[in-house]
Amino acid sequence: DAKESGSAELFGIDMEKAMRNLTIGLGTGFLSGLFGVGGGAITVPALTFFNEDMNFHTALGTSLGAMVPISMVGVATHAKLGNVVPRIAAPLAAGTMLGAFGMAQVGVQIPEEHLHYFFCAVMVLLGSRTVAGALKK
Repeated sequence: DAKESGSAELFGIDMEKAMRNLTIGLGTGFLSGLFGVGGGAITVPALTFFNEDMNFHTALGTSLGAMVPISMVGVATHAKLGNVVPRIAAPLAAGTMLGAFGMAQVGVQIPEEHLHYFFCAVMVLLGSRTVAGALKK
């Protein structure tokens, strides 16, 4: 709570926390724009690390909520540049929405510790593949 921590409040918003999360957003936006990564790979770990009171499930939901407008901006920007293939993007989006909905129902039932291990394993796998691909070039 802002009053307990001694930080400033504006309209009931803890400004220290707001600035911390704005910084997370700026970093995520930078990396998303540059590499196309962000939500799960950057934002969720950052939210749980820099917001002591936020658990993994809440960070995941918060990150997903923040990604909607970000995705819209990214799609619009890349569409103007001719970098969006609608015949691929449309079924990809449909599959992603179905998968996200289904797994969100499952994910909230999984203990947070297990989600952390699975998340780490996925990040290591993806990072390893990226490094291996870069070394081949």
